[in-house]
Amino acid sequence: MRFSVTLPLNEQLGGLDFPSVALSPTGTHLAYVASRGSMSRLLLHRMDNLQDEPISGTERALGPFFSPDGQWLGFFADGRLMKTSIGGGAPTVLCDAPIGFGAVWGIDNTITFAPTGGSGLMQVSAAAGTPREITKLNAEQGEFSHRWPDLLPGGKTLLFTVINSRRHQRARFGTPSSASFAAIAFP
Repeated sequence: MRFSVTLPLNEQLGGLDFPSVALSPTGTHLAYVASRGSMSRLLLHRMDNLQDEPISGTERALGPFFSPDGQWLGFFADGRLMKTSIGGGAPTVLCDAPIGFGAVWGIDNTITFAPTGGSGLMQVSAAAGTPREITKLNAEQGEFSHRWPDLLPGGKTLLFTVINSRRHQRARFGTPSSASFAAIAFP
């Protein structure tokens, strides 16, 4: 399939440091962040329709991602992890996520996410609740952040990025110096 999406007038693809586009697992929908100045919002492109629809309640949204069945769209906005139905309705707050450096929705109806740039990964029920920590930073190895989680096919292995920082750089400048990948296998 080949197609093109034209952004609304005076808007650009948003989130230079964050993922801006998500394709539903069913291949029927594309969600993207459109921004004008400092304001962003999510739009939904249905592959069988030429019109893109703004998704209500997604102002200041970043990092869209779909549920495994493609019926829900997760995103970060206003320091929170949220979800909304692609069929319409108000978004639901799932938990706090001050910045949000990536998320993935698992087949077990949990969402794994990075709540900030200086944390390990957390996991929360897609129905909301209290998140639980699933990775811890290893300060002895110079780990600064775990982010950008993704599930491998089958949904049993989580791949994520580990940002490393030299201790003197982190203390003085807070800038990461290198990155690597890690994986977790779920039972």
